[in-house]
Amino acid sequence: QYIDRSPVQFARIPYKSKTIHDIQKTQNKYLEKDEVENLLTHLNRFKRTRPTARLAEFLYLTGMRIGEATALKKEDIDFENKVVHITGSIDISKGYKLAEKGLAKTDTSFRDIYLTDRAIKLLKTCLAENKIAMKSTETYNDRGFIFTTWSGTPIQVNSFNRTLKHAAPLVGISSDKTVTSHIFRHTHISILAENNIPLQAIMQRVGHKNSDITQEIYTHVTKKMNKQVLASLESLGL
Repeated sequence: QYIDRSPVQFARIPYKSKTIHDIQKTQNKYLEKDEVENLLTHLNRFKRTRPTARLAEFLYLTGMRIGEATALKKEDIDFENKVVHITGSIDISKGYKLAEKGLAKTDTSFRDIYLTDRAIKLLKTCLAENKIAMKSTETYNDRGFIFTTWSGTPIQVNSFNRTLKHAAPLVGISSDKTVTSHIFRHTHISILAENNIPLQAIMQRVGHKNSDITQEIYTHVTKKMNKQVLASLESLGL
């Protein structure tokens, strides 16, 4: 009883045009450079939010997922060659106090990321502060992680996001932007895109398996790109 001609091959799916809301929603997935700087300045003002500031800036500088960053240990960093080896993500199935490095999200998540001097300095600062905390308090539990609270526990993503959510409006970031750990990853991709880094190189750096995800962020138009377009037009006498 199979039909001779399948109606599926004659079906046509109409293209859905993006609305202004859709475009704004895409643009709200990243922060401008001045927004990041204002946010980090605010978080660095207070001792209790300084660990959040360190991690936030590191995500901004590397495009890493927060689970990858909080799973990092000193042995994952090649300080001489300025490379971090991503080999897994944080496993909190037994709770943060017993957290371990678990499996990576996808096969493309296993990668090396080259670090800027600023990123290297952040890592060294965190390691130095962890040593101080270890000596100054008996409650510090050293399990080798780099981005930790003052007790040595890896920074919890929910606590991290709550701190960001509270700080964002205080530095003038629009409520339309959902400021969580992931926005720094999107921001990093946008920075690479506006500096004409090839799409394939961006995908490799951030560990994206699906190019559609990177492509969406890659097409973001930031303030810098708008100024570059205007400068080009001005130089042509237009």
